[in-house]
Amino acid sequence: MLSKGLYSTILLFVTLVIGTAVAPGVGHAERESSRAGAPDLLNMNITALPDLAARIPTMEYVPGSPAHVVYGTGRGFVYLFTMSGHRLRPVTKINLWKGIKDVDLSDLDGDGKPEVLALTKEAVLYALDLKSLKIIWNTEEGYFEGISCFTVADMEQDGESEIILLADNHLFVFDIGSGYERWKSLEEYEATDILAGDVDGDGMQELVLSNGTVLDSRLYEEEWTYELTFGHSMDLFDIDSDGVLEVVSLDGAGDLQIVDVDDRARQWQ
Repeated sequence: MLSKGLYSTILLFVTLVIGTAVAPGVGHAERESSRAGAPDLLNMNITALPDLAARIPTMEYVPGSPAHVVYGTGRGFVYLFTMSGHRLRPVTKINLWKGIKDVDLSDLDGDGKPEVLALTKEAVLYALDLKSLKIIWNTEEGYFEGISCFTVADMEQDGESEIILLADNHLFVFDIGSGYERWKSLEEYEATDILAGDVDGDGMQELVLSNGTVLDSRLYEEEWTYELTFGHSMDLFDIDSDGVLEVVSLDGAGDLQIVDVDDRARQWQ
């Protein structure tokens, strides 16, 4: 694991290199660098990219042969890079015009290959083709004032995934193929993260909000609310190997906690 000092140094360096070396004509901060030592320094840090991307909301590492990196900038650009030896080489880019807040990867069409999800600071979510970065789908500009979090899941188990958003304190479910808004919650929720998974062993996925709310996948009704909340840095794991996912997160004090939704109790803190 990278130390905080090393992580900050690599983050600063990669941000500068990506911002200055691969997008000539975009602006001063993105013009090609003429520093003779930059490629060698980049070679030294390439091996840290998977760990680095895992820590940066606007960067995703795509393993493969060759591997790729997707990176969103505060200027509104999303870049696709390919690994060539120990160097990053630009493949393509798209300008979404508003600063990028989050970049994620998800297989939206079930073909086994990920698409790019890019959330702008102006509350527009885009689905992009990984190879070309062309827009597949996006929420309407100005439709939301703010998008807090989102996830992708086949909630109806029909082989087609939905995009679930928490926006303007309401949950929305969008059909990816048609862009149709399937459902909007009447209730208001406040959360910083949302995940989907079978956390109660019924064979169906539930929606898990970081505020402690668990909703079923049929009518999106509340199954249970954990009064202490799930906190932040939330993820789902089968910790006890019983075939049912537990909620693993950091509570309000920053302590690790494991919550068993099936038993509706905290397993460990």
